[in-house]
Amino acid sequence: DRPLGAQRRPPDEHEVPGDDAVHAEARTVLERLRGRQGADACGRAVSGAQVRCTQTRHAFGFGSAVTADGITGSAFTADERTTYQRKIVEDFNIATLENHLKWPYWDSMNQKDMTEAAVDWLRARQLRVRGHNLVWPAWNNLPGWMRSYEHDPVMLENKVEEHIAEIAGRFAGKLEVWDVINEPFTNKDLLNILGQDIMATWIKKTRAADPTCPTY
Repeated sequence: DRPLGAQRRPPDEHEVPGDDAVHAEARTVLERLRGRQGADACGRAVSGAQVRCTQTRHAFGFGSAVTADGITGSAFTADERTTYQRKIVEDFNIATLENHLKWPYWDSMNQKDMTEAAVDWLRARQLRVRGHNLVWPAWNNLPGWMRSYEHDPVMLENKVEEHIAEIAGRFAGKLEVWDVINEPFTNKDLLNILGQDIMATWIKKTRAADPTCPTY
């Protein structure tokens, strides 16, 4: 920080145009808050007192990717799991399951109940959960058996829609948002077969399964 009225250093290449106005407004607010007169519980003015503030909640979303099998599975020892769970609750108010809602994991690991239990555990502790993701439309991010329908667009589309209906329906009302489509500009094997407009269909199918959940 610098004294008010001091000359500002030249902007560097990373600064956004208009930063001067933003910084000036921030300094004005800070000076007003720092200059307030303190008072005791009876309203009497107090000067020179030390003030300590403790954050009790986030004023905005602050989250992390978390692992479902670390919360309700067997990835950790009992002590490790306890520590992991505690840190999630202490530090975050939003969570995204790192892998277990992705189609290959959901399809092959036979851990659907464990995954749903992890979502329920997070929600019970007031963490909002982001659903990530329903369709990652490249062969290497889909279940291996999906490629058997590469030359059958009708069945390919049906299988995607069945997956959306199953998982979005199972988690209806439990998720903050759904990432319906992930990285479509660089992972587009399905789009090359079914066309770009199929993404709108996937969004609609997700909304049909979970009408109140925002979709991306």
